[in-house]
Amino acid sequence: MPQSRYSMELSGPTQVIDKIMFNSRARAAIISLVERFENAYICIDCNLAEGQAKLNLPQSIPRDFTFSFSEIMTFIEARENRVHQVDLAKALDAWKAAKS
Repeated sequence: MPQSRYSMELSGPTQVIDKIMFNSRARAAIISLVERFENAYICIDCNLAEGQAKLNLPQSIPRDFTFSFSEIMTFIEARENRVHQVDLAKALDAWKAAKS
């Protein structure tokens, strides 16, 4: 029975390497279609600010949407030793810019 090139029987190290390389290329091609940005560490206050923006604008911003750090920076006012202040109008603008 003929085998598809995607389900080939691995019989040697060369085929294993070929399959790994194929999977790596496929992942790289697909990931850019589904991820808006790479993983990033952000401070807890930025994370809370994003949540507050989505909580206060539920009819506009979907719960599963995630702002990038640079987008969050457009709608917060960071203050020393205080929780970031969220500008909801700017958060909505950031959402509109991100979805377009």
